[in-house]
Amino acid sequence: MEKYTVRRIAQRVALRKLAKDECSGIKDIHKYVKCRAEKLKEDGADEGAAFGTAWGIACKHKRDVLDPKNEICTMPASGYLKKKKASADLSRFFKKGEYLYDFFSEKKIREQMYEKEDQNGVAHIISTEVVVEFISKTRGGERKKIEQTLRMIDFKNGRVEHFIEHLANAIANLYGTSW
Repeated sequence: MEKYTVRRIAQRVALRKLAKDECSGIKDIHKYVKCRAEKLKEDGADEGAAFGTAWGIACKHKRDVLDPKNEICTMPASGYLKKKKASADLSRFFKKGEYLYDFFSEKKIREQMYEKEDQNGVAHIISTEVVVEFISKTRGGERKKIEQTLRMIDFKNGRVEHFIEHLANAIANLYGTSW
């Protein structure tokens, strides 16, 4: 219960902080989205994700102010900014009850595509599901290290997506050395 309350308070503080920057005074939805996307890119989001998230924020949290006629935000507010599962069927990767099965089932990591270059400069597009599958193929010390890292990220309420992206980079380099 306490963890839930702290998380909710942190989300509200983050939303208030988000609402009090120079973008919050903009009344035109297109200008607001462009401003918000620029802020998200400054925080490290890539352009596609920044604009998608900016539209989601506008349509979920600011639709009454920015789109009072509901001409642009066609879905109900609850339809925006939903998390998606990384894999619908984790049992094909992990045994039920195993730490990694429980971890990925609980986290419901959003499916993303990562464009990573290997050491030869060849670009690879690697999905979150591919990274989870590679994790499932690890054994021994490598598996323990991944589990320890995920536990540490989870304990510190970190973003698992950053670690998934890091592993996607390693996978791209692995593909590069196999040529």
